[in-house]
Amino acid sequence: MTPMLRRENELILRRALVASAIAHGLLLWGAPPHPGPPEGARPLAVRLVQEALPPRVPAETSTLPVMRKAVPVQETLKPVRSKTDAREIGPAPTLRAAETAPAVYTAAVTPAETARVTPESEAVAQPTARPPEPDQDTVKELRLALARELRGQHPYPALARERGWTGTVEVVLVYAPGTTFPAVSLGRSSGHAILDRQAMDTVAKAAARVSLPQRLRGDALTVAVPVNYSLEQ
Repeated sequence: MTPMLRRENELILRRALVASAIAHGLLLWGAPPHPGPPEGARPLAVRLVQEALPPRVPAETSTLPVMRKAVPVQETLKPVRSKTDAREIGPAPTLRAAETAPAVYTAAVTPAETARVTPESEAVAQPTARPPEPDQDTVKELRLALARELRGQHPYPALARERGWTGTVEVVLVYAPGTTFPAVSLGRSSGHAILDRQAMDTVAKAAARVSLPQRLRGDALTVAVPVNYSLEQ
């Protein structure tokens, strides 16, 4: 209870007490006199006691902050189109496409240029012409001449004979155009290096003694010469 309210209550109570006292006085004033109290009686004392009111306890206020849940506000924006926008947007893509499209240039090819290109392309596409093969009869004569030189002229290595090594060696003679002495190489091995070396040396010496026919000297020529090693020789 606030102090102001308390003072108002006290003032009202006092006024009521004063009014009550005045009313009692008037009643006593008009009433006949009462006999005095008997002897030995004790006078009655009346005392007004004001009851103390309990102090007003202020209501507890919470000091905790009140958390309020924020409600998101969603705004939906609708595109505003006007009649003028619709008229302007229509042809715009076509104009931009025409502006950004790269320019394409085409060049016309005359028949004369086509005629010049066609033979060159055909010439590239055609395979290279193979050189003419040498006369087979002349090659056969060369083979026979080499065989006569090798007959009885290829010695058998002593180590190979002792160990019983046998086999056939193929020696390749390559005549370059304009040359008479061939390059000697191993075409097929007998399986024994000593026999391969002996055969290549023997064929090279025989080719040096055989004259290459004139009709074969202008062409590239390859001749394979077999040499057989057998213990029955």
